[in-house]
Amino acid sequence: KALLNVLDDVDREITEIAREVYKGSSTFPWSRCTRWRPNGAAQSADLVFFPADSKYRSSEGEVHSTIVDLRNHVMEKLKNHEKANEEVPAAWTKVCDDLMAKNLAVYTLKTIKEECRKHRIVDQREIRLMLRKYHDLGLAIYFD
Repeated sequence: KALLNVLDDVDREITEIAREVYKGSSTFPWSRCTRWRPNGAAQSADLVFFPADSKYRSSEGEVHSTIVDLRNHVMEKLKNHEKANEEVPAAWTKVCDDLMAKNLAVYTLKTIKEECRKHRIVDQREIRLMLRKYHDLGLAIYFD
């Protein structure tokens, strides 16, 4: 199962928990938005917001339980997923972040190579390997 699908499953589970907790309440912890799928398609989605102060610490120095519970739930879902535990070079992550910040539906190979050069990735084999990895993760659609 692709990593993106696992994260979508976690998102659905969190949304269902929120629906149950806030059933019948006039205050709802989410809003409707549009998110962009890796294939460039727009998809309507609910963003769930749980009010929790991430800086809050108990007298024992413990993080707020809502944050801990959410982190544990996500980590439990991902801990055995082979793709979630593979390491990638930090430069690849920076390239991905920079490309996502451009918010384009389609990225040309020229644009990708320009971003790669900014992070000192110039070897064509490494660029292809990075693109294949992101394809396998469901973050991009790439074919040689």
